[in-house]
Parts: sequence; structure tokens; C-alpha cells
Amino acid sequence: MGRNYRLRPLSDAAGVVKLKSGYLCVSASKKRGGVTRACQASVLIEDWCRQHALERLCEKTERYSELLGVQPVSIKVRDYKSRWGSCSVSGEITYNWRIIIAPHGIVDYVVVHELCHRLEHNHSPKFWGLLAKTMPDYAERREWLRLNGRVLVV
Repeated sequence: MGRNYRLRPLSDAAGVVKLKSGYLCVSASKKRGGVTRACQASVLIEDWCRQHALERLCEKTERYSELLGVQPVSIKVRDYKSRWGSCSVSGEITYNWRIIIAPHGIVDYVVVHELCHRLEHNHSPKFWGLLAKTMPDYAERREWLRLNGRVLVV
């Protein structure tokens, strides 16, 4: 959500990731099955981020759903290569889990963008007008994402 956390390796039980006092604490076992600690830690951190992404995106989607008067059928997270979200015709919203690394305002833009597709399932002028009513500065947020999206990595 736009904050940076320093990584703190732990020697506790393996497979643990927790956010504590501004640190992302990760515990991975010694080299296991040819997989180094660094690789294990990377997988653990990504899994942790995916879980937190789903929780936070569900919260934000619920909040903006009430504002827009729409409801998604379901909310999921995936690892997209070139998109930040998707809304199916049936109303299933899927977010790229990496968006959770962006600042709050950018995450909000993606959530509102996908929810607006529940009302207008295209990128017509009507869609952009609806988005502008809900989020007048959407163009700046969209531009931020275009310029900075490639650095949203774990």
C-alpha cells in the first residue's frame, strides 16, 4: 500500500512471514531440496503479499461498491503480466496482486475502474465519464500507474 518495509530474516520456525515494527520478518529454513533460503523467502513473501492483497482489495471493493451501487459476483487475485484488473461480463473482478504494492490512491483507482465496468463494460466515453464522476483525478492516477507500474515488484 505504498510503504516500503525493510526485510528482516528470522531464525524462528520456517515458513513464517509477519509485519512487525516496520519490518517484514521472514523465516526460511536452511537450504532445502536444493532451494536456497533466498528463494524460499521470495516465495514466502509473494504468498504473503497475495493473501494481504486479497484482503485489502476486498475491503476497498466493498467500500467503493456501496458508493457506486454495484456488487461484484466474486473477487480474486492473479498474477497478470500486463493488466492491473479485470471485470468479466458476469461481474467477476480479478485484480493483479502486485497492485497492492502501489500507494493507496492508485489501488483505489484500479478498484473504482473495475467497479465502473459493472455499469459500463467497455472503455467508451460514457465509461470514462462515470469514472470521472467518482474519481475526478483518475487521469493522474492512471498516468502514475503507466509510468511506475513496472517497479511494483517484490
